[in-house]
Amino acid sequence: MPTVSVILPVYNGEKTIRSTLESVLHQTFTDFELLIINDGSIDGTVDAIESFDDSRIQVFSYENAGLSASRNRGISRATGEYLAFIDADDLWTADKLEAQFQALQDNPDAAVAYSWTDYINEAGDYIYSGSHLTVNGDALPHLLLLCFLENGSNPLIRRDALLEVGDFDETLPAAEDWDMYFRLAAKYQFACVPRPQILYRITASSMSADILQQEAACLKVLDRAFDRATQELQYLQKPSYANLYKYLTPKALQEPIEPDRARTAGRFISQIIENDPNFRVRTDLLSSALLVSATSALLEPSLANILPDNFKPTCPVKRFLDETRIDPYPTISVILPVYNGAKTIRETIESVLDQYFSDFELIIIDNGCEDNTLEVISSIQDYRIKVFSRSHAGQSASRNFGVTKAGGDYIAFIDADDLWTREKLSQQLRVLQENPEVPVVYSWVDYIDEAGEFLHSGSHSNIEEDIYAYLMLDNFLESASNPLFRRQAFIDIGRFDEDLKAAEDWDLALRFAKKSQLICIPEVQVMCRITPDALLSNIAPLESSFLTVLDRAFDRVSELAHLKPQSLGNLYRSLSARALRPPLTPSNCQATVKFLGKIITCDPSHIHSKETISSLWFNSATFALLPTISSIEKLQSELKWVFDPVELLEYNRLRPFPTISVIIPVYNGAGTIQETIESVLNQTFTDFEIVVIDDGSKDNTVDVVKSIGDYRVKVFSYANAGQGESRNRGIDRATGEYLAFIDADDLWTEDKLEKQLAALQENPHAEVAYSWVNYIDESSKFIRQGGRIEVNGDAYGHLLLTDFLENGSNPLVRREAFDEVGNFDKDLPPAEDWDMWLRLAAKYDFVCVPQAQILYRMTSTSQSTNVVRLERSCRRVLDRAFAVKKADSLQHLQPQSLANLYQYLTYKALENLQDPERAKVATRFFWTIVKNDRGFLRQRRISLMVILKSYSMAFLPESMAAALRPRIDRISYLTDLFIRIRPVPF
Repeated sequence: MPTVSVILPVYNGEKTIRSTLESVLHQTFTDFELLIINDGSIDGTVDAIESFDDSRIQVFSYENAGLSASRNRGISRATGEYLAFIDADDLWTADKLEAQFQALQDNPDAAVAYSWTDYINEAGDYIYSGSHLTVNGDALPHLLLLCFLENGSNPLIRRDALLEVGDFDETLPAAEDWDMYFRLAAKYQFACVPRPQILYRITASSMSADILQQEAACLKVLDRAFDRATQELQYLQKPSYANLYKYLTPKALQEPIEPDRARTAGRFISQIIENDPNFRVRTDLLSSALLVSATSALLEPSLANILPDNFKPTCPVKRFLDETRIDPYPTISVILPVYNGAKTIRETIESVLDQYFSDFELIIIDNGCEDNTLEVISSIQDYRIKVFSRSHAGQSASRNFGVTKAGGDYIAFIDADDLWTREKLSQQLRVLQENPEVPVVYSWVDYIDEAGEFLHSGSHSNIEEDIYAYLMLDNFLESASNPLFRRQAFIDIGRFDEDLKAAEDWDLALRFAKKSQLICIPEVQVMCRITPDALLSNIAPLESSFLTVLDRAFDRVSELAHLKPQSLGNLYRSLSARALRPPLTPSNCQATVKFLGKIITCDPSHIHSKETISSLWFNSATFALLPTISSIEKLQSELKWVFDPVELLEYNRLRPFPTISVIIPVYNGAGTIQETIESVLNQTFTDFEIVVIDDGSKDNTVDVVKSIGDYRVKVFSYANAGQGESRNRGIDRATGEYLAFIDADDLWTEDKLEKQLAALQENPHAEVAYSWVNYIDESSKFIRQGGRIEVNGDAYGHLLLTDFLENGSNPLVRREAFDEVGNFDKDLPPAEDWDMWLRLAAKYDFVCVPQAQILYRMTSTSQSTNVVRLERSCRRVLDRAFAVKKADSLQHLQPQSLANLYQYLTYKALENLQDPERAKVATRFFWTIVKNDRGFLRQRRISLMVILKSYSMAFLPESMAAALRPRIDRISYLTDLFIRIRPVPF
């Protein structure tokens, strides 16, 4: 007996049967019999068959009974272990039987092997590809959507399986093969050969087949299939019927279109719309199809044919087939856990069902509801809704259970009182599809009250980098109703933690952020409802869950430990705000007192909100003593105390990086650095980090810094490289948006950072803010004031004349400006700061805070005491500065610039006049002033003082010079050299 019986029913097939027979007889698999069932042919079919001399061919002739009866007759004649069918106008590729037979050998649990189909015309030329759908295993869900085998010439079937399910239904005028495949799929698995091996011929007779007869047969087949299908598959009914009419509509619109068929096409289109809500948005296809059907229905064919081509409406009918849904599983599974949600769940469900994207299932987890929630759900008729009931187990467990029931590739959750905007799913899905490496997308959240009215905005954060660090400070996703997840990524990450009573969504988001990127859609698409039940709940027990989440988060990334005070401060402000939402309860007021205390102890930034915290603490402590909500409300009314909880959240610090990085280079600064750091820590603005760069200190500087014990202070030690390089190292370590520098012996007034930052924020075009300087001695006593030059805007000309910032401890600079101009030049000590200010001024505006905020310490070991080195560095700075394009129109300032420089150098030389050589240097400096500013000699008193002081030290005996010095000093003050500097370049 042969292994395979090939059954070929034929009625009047003389035109095509030869090519069909050749495609069978030329199979690479040869162990088959070919049973030809002649169904009463009255043309030359038999003669065509008899022209083939092959022992495998057997011909059986009967009276005409139809295709199904002919196939059944063939089955009764077959002796093979496997059965294959081929219509008398179709073709097989040469390896069809071999490949399908091997597929069944490789899959012993499968009873049906099938291949892909392509379509050919009457001449045998390729027209288009079939669905090319690969299904292995359980094929029933896919078959309910469409007959992906596409024709009766496709499968190879185990004979025992076919006999088990019964013959082809001879009462069906069409779709009898689909009916057979349904019965087989209900009992057996399928195996796919994923390549085209069936060439299905489209003929004039197949195109003109009775469309209403096809509709009736297909509906009958589908009705039977769903009657037999389990409850879990009933959700496929509407997409299945939509697919059927997407298949039938192009047939109805094949030209020439008779009026009756056109009216039928219109009815088919309405069935598509009814069964596929998503199809409504295909407006171009719908409008063209309806226009064609309406025109054809109203005009007789003879009239339609005389219309010019450009007046004839057209419709791309194949697009209906392109819109066919081929996956029985939804793209998205929306999981909605509910417990006693009758008041809000209808509105929530409607916001899901109203999504523009409709290829989803809505899995509702009844968490042991005791109200009429289930009645509300059952009143909403939509095939996408599935309800599962279980005992009350909490939100996390219900969500996780929902995932086990989900069939979608993507997962979304929504709480039973929240809402979505209509574009939420479509936009989030598009982002994930465009970014295949990203597992989670989220949108912005706003908050609504019980009536659905807007309360306040959410955080509206769009974070692109350092997401984990940002999430440690605040759950900016805000709700489990927000994100869309890839299903497999959700499973791999470990699902919701069912042991957490709160913050389980925050915990999940942190786990995702630790491993991968999250993408934001910067639009409000989620509305979270704040209900009275939520407000009346006791807040205190939630604290432990939030702390557990944070502890886990910091354990994962120890290098972010410095964020913990900030994170805890944010947490307790959020808990306090939540506890203080009306109506106030005694327990929540008591919890608020505790939470406010935690803010004070764990977060130094509480200083900014101390008045708010004090008021809240006093009132909360008072209300906590009252016995009932009504007594609190009465006292609150008498005190006229109204508090918006959102006010407290405004003090949350949501950036994981400080606004300002303060960089302190230090070498052997143990004697002064503590006072310097304390002047920074005492700033009224507190959102900063202190980056101490130890430049190879040999004293106990590092120990002093480490003893300070403030999380904002970080110290990094390097080999000695000088102040310029130490500042550069600090820049590399800094994470702030703004950079400030302070030398390890200088001091700031407490409002320095606050005022300079405000100046930059109020002047967005400026990149550098500076203040005025006072000078102090080694014991921090005032010596003299510095210059009082106020420059706003273009500072380049002023800086060419003098370094009016006076030192490196002065400015606050936007980080982006430093990145643009480059690092300090380490080869220019001690003038590298003047060089930097000039490079900044060449590109950016300056802004002045007109008050003394920098206390610059004068010491005997200051770098500026080496006046010859200082001269050399400053001259290099000026040479560079006058050589750049910015200085093209300022060349006339060079003489005055040099005169000003040498006035400063002369002052420095005379300030610590100790030996004749230094006096000679001062003399040289003085005559350089005169060389560049002839008018300087008109300053007789100061000129006389400089000449006498320098010449007496240079050329007189020490005792005589010392005796003259008091008289010389009475002629003019040394600081007059500063006063005479001309800083204005105009």
